[in-house]
Amino acid sequence: MPPVIESEQTESSNLDHQLWQGLIEDFGALGGTLENVAPRLTRTGLALISENPAHSVVLRAPRNLLFRPEDMVLEGGHVRIGATTEQNQHERAFFERYLAAVAWTGAGGASCARLIDLFDQLDPGLRTRLAEEFGMNRFIEGPRETRILRLFVSGRTVGLRGESLFAPFIDLMKRGNRGLHASAGPQGGVEIRGEAEGPLFLAFGHHDTLGVFRKYGGERPRPHAFSLATQFKVGPLELAVQRDPLTSIQRSGMRMPQLRLESGTIHLSHVMLGNLRFPRTPRAIFRALMREAEVGHSDAIFDRILYFNRTRFLSLLEALEPHSGELVTRLRRVALFQLAALAECTGAREL
Repeated sequence: MPPVIESEQTESSNLDHQLWQGLIEDFGALGGTLENVAPRLTRTGLALISENPAHSVVLRAPRNLLFRPEDMVLEGGHVRIGATTEQNQHERAFFERYLAAVAWTGAGGASCARLIDLFDQLDPGLRTRLAEEFGMNRFIEGPRETRILRLFVSGRTVGLRGESLFAPFIDLMKRGNRGLHASAGPQGGVEIRGEAEGPLFLAFGHHDTLGVFRKYGGERPRPHAFSLATQFKVGPLELAVQRDPLTSIQRSGMRMPQLRLESGTIHLSHVMLGNLRFPRTPRAIFRALMREAEVGHSDAIFDRILYFNRTRFLSLLEALEPHSGELVTRLRRVALFQLAALAECTGAREL
């Protein structure tokens, strides 16, 4: 899997510390901050560690060093910054040097290319199914270089004010079930601050197993599961379930999907179907949403969505059965982890 979520660490002595120090100095000169952070080469690429676990780590990238994925292009095996970027010449030059020396070369370009090639080797019918039913288009559709860059950038961006941005050095942090969180920093930048021991991790956040695979290209068991996108009739209305767990609102201290009623269609940004820690919560949230939309038989509708998801993943396991190989094994794990999380729904609490 791409190294961005690899947890096994092995040290190496091949890091060019003079080059690293030069990049750190340039980063600081352009407004960036790295405190109590050191590099470590692992078997899967460059990672960051806490120099002293007794003190907090601080990683801060100012707005002028936050790069938009759409401004990055892969040409001749090298990542470049396009002319549309808002950064000046010095900032672009630093970022391209950083990518060439550390991020692209040392942290994942080759592993992303390998995963894309594994997808290209799958049975064509299976590739079509993964794209159409499970939203894995990013691995399958488009020119090979575009897909490689898309995967590389997706696994290394951070979300800030509804926008995904690439922040130098922060992109080197591993991703995991537990970790630090990115927040808005001074003057429109992004900041990560907290205590950590050993490798620095950013938390997956709200992604379930399928979401982790689609964003990072790796499979991990997650404590919750969201529905696949689907749409069907509920009485005189249409119910359109999207798969966007990052779009939510706070109600009574609880994170809930965004609900919109437009032209006879109820739009839900997402539907949680299973939660290991709070198994009575998914159905309770759905009941509350249907009450707000004035739709009856909410339990039957919830069960229909749950059944749809279970059968989709069971059907994927059946489709994978005749095939073998590394990616097939990993896709089986994705399906099994998702099914396990879908099972974590019992009863309903009062909301």
